[in-house]
Amino acid sequence: GGFLRVVLPLARPGIIVVAVFTWINCWGEIQISTLFTTTLAARTLPVVLNQLQTPYGTLSFSAQFALGVILAIPPLVLFLIFQKYFKPTVATGFKG
Repeated sequence: GGFLRVVLPLARPGIIVVAVFTWINCWGEIQISTLFTTTLAARTLPVVLNQLQTPYGTLSFSAQFALGVILAIPPLVLFLIFQKYFKPTVATGFKG
């Protein structure tokens, strides 16, 4: 009873910050995504952006830039949704 009413509400901003940072780290992971996906349809967008580069140069700078902007949108939206949990934790720190 006390855990759900006292501890969890106090820990909620920290838990959400860790979850968002973990999601952003997984979103940008290329090697694990390349290793575990076998079909082109299952690949994530960072893997597709990485595959636009060839050993002799890039296929299209405009396509890479457009995909890079698209890749930046989900983490930005996620941050904007949970922004109210970031401000108290980052601004005041953890005071005991």
